[in-house]
This record gives sequence, structure tokens and C-alpha cells, in this order.
Amino acid sequence: MNKINREHFNLSGESENENWVAGFEEGSRKRIMKQSENSPEFEELLAKIDFNSLREIFSNIAEKSGVDSEKINFLNPERISNSLSSKEGERMAEFSIMENIIYASHEEIKRYSSDMGLNKDLMVLQVLCHEETHAISYTSCVGLKEFIRNKNGVIETQSGFSIGTIQKENESSQFNSLFRFFDEGVTEKIAREITSEYLDKNPDFSKTENVKEFEDVLYSKKGKMPYDGSVLFLEGFIKKIGLAVGLDEETVWHAIIRGKIEGINFNDTEFKNSFSEMFPPNFFYDLSKVSSDGQMFNLIERLDLRENIKNKPSFSEKIKTWISDLSSKIS
Repeated sequence: MNKINREHFNLSGESENENWVAGFEEGSRKRIMKQSENSPEFEELLAKIDFNSLREIFSNIAEKSGVDSEKINFLNPERISNSLSSKEGERMAEFSIMENIIYASHEEIKRYSSDMGLNKDLMVLQVLCHEETHAISYTSCVGLKEFIRNKNGVIETQSGFSIGTIQKENESSQFNSLFRFFDEGVTEKIAREITSEYLDKNPDFSKTENVKEFEDVLYSKKGKMPYDGSVLFLEGFIKKIGLAVGLDEETVWHAIIRGKIEGINFNDTEFKNSFSEMFPPNFFYDLSKVSSDGQMFNLIERLDLRENIKNKPSFSEKIKTWISDLSSKIS
């Protein structure tokens, strides 16, 4: 069990020197932590979270996906920085593939929690579980060293199902991302399950006020939690695949989890060819471009997988076997 789920490559396609990557990440960590906004309240909350217990939960998922639990990219508090902008409406947190850091804004998390009537400490836990899910998913980065050396160029990234490019020319920068909404839905659904499991296993943290109400909100999907729309789309997607090939939803979901950790690429020609008979033309192209809840809901409403494969029993059985095999390793 020695699969690597975090990789760096140079532009020629060769693996980047591990010492260089480690040095870059450590230099980034020291620089970023110096910029971190001093927040005793945030530091106290991080100290309250049992990161060993949290790592164990993530390790169990990784082991079932063939990734050595000793090598998963789980980030401890020294790689969590309270340095995101605290301006209203900004992001609550973000995982940086390149720097291997979780950026957070405690002020924005508190503001969001207050607006939604949620416990702020539980919201911090949930947000961290979301970003840790990004961190332990398959990630790759191509061209970082050349980009830093030239201060221009293109970096290609993959994080779970999401594929991105960062392009900089002179003072102009551009970021493009494909399948981001889908990947965020998968990330959030995993994170919600991990948050619930952590609360079950850590009674001291579970004494936090309004735990039951918070968990109810996690699973109600009524718009109080970030990515509720993406999670709803994902669950509709899971249901339609299960109905089409005769599998229960849990089996399909486990296959998607493994796909995220392994880094299945929806743009891969072999993957597209394997599923071309099941999905409508341009489905994955449309999925890659989705940028709003409305677009996602429109896409899932138009998806009729059973109609596409009803007269193709051999193909249906092939897909069923593929999903079952993928899922069995994580069940």
C-alpha cells in the first residue's frame, strides 16, 4: 500500500525533486504563519480539537482507498493559518495545493455562523473538515518550480475531481477551474460525514452548545450550509446512477469517494469512452463548466440514465461491476 496521492511534476512531466517541494512548502508555511492574524480565540479552538482523532477518521478513508495512512496529507494546526481576508462576504477558508496550507478567516466564520444562527465553534470544525478533505484528496501540481523561477507561466493542478490552471503573464493573472462545483459537493458531503463521526467519538467536543441543531442543519440541505446546492446535485447524481445500473446509493457514493482520493480525471479519454454510452453527449463538458446552483439543477433534471442504457444490458453490467469494485475497497 504505497500509493502517493500528492504529486508534483515539472513541465517535462518528470516528478519534481522531493527535497525542493518540502523546502518550498516549509518556507511557505513559515512566511504565511508570520502573516497569520493573531486570534487567541481561534488558537484556543484549534487546541480544543483532537487532531489525532480527526486524523484517524481520515486515515480510515485513505486506507480503504489504497493510500498509506502514514502518508496522507492531513494537515496539523501548524499548517492552518488565520490569514484570509476578514472582509464581509469573503471565503471562510481555502486549501492551497501549491503551499499545502489551509487558510482560514475566523472572523468570516463567526460572521457566517451568526447570520445563519449556527454555533461558531462547530462551524470552525466543519470548515476545517471540509478543507482537510481537500488536503487528503489526490492532488497534483505541474510547473510550480518553473513558474516561481520565471515569475510567469502556467501551473496545472488537480484536486480531487477539480482540474485547474493558473496563468500569469507580466502583471496579469488568470485562474480557470473545471468540475469545481462537483468536487466541492463531494468534498462537503464527505466533510459532513466526518464532522458527525468526530462528534460521536469526542464527547467533550460534543458538549458544545447546540450540537444536535447543528447536525440537523448539516443534513437538512436547506441553504444554511455552504455548498448545499452542490450536495443536493451530487445526491441526485448518485441516485440516478444507482437506479440506472441497479446499485444502492451507498455503493455508488463509496465509489465516488474512492474516485476523489485516487484522482479520477473526468477529462481522461479512457474514462469518457467507458461512460460515453451512459451519459448524454456533452454531459461532462457541461458539468465541467457549471458555476451556479441553477445550472447544476438544470443539468441533473435533464439526466435520464435509465433511458440511455435500457437496451444495453452488457454495458449496464460492465458499469455496475466497475462501480461495485471501486466501492468494495472503501465500504
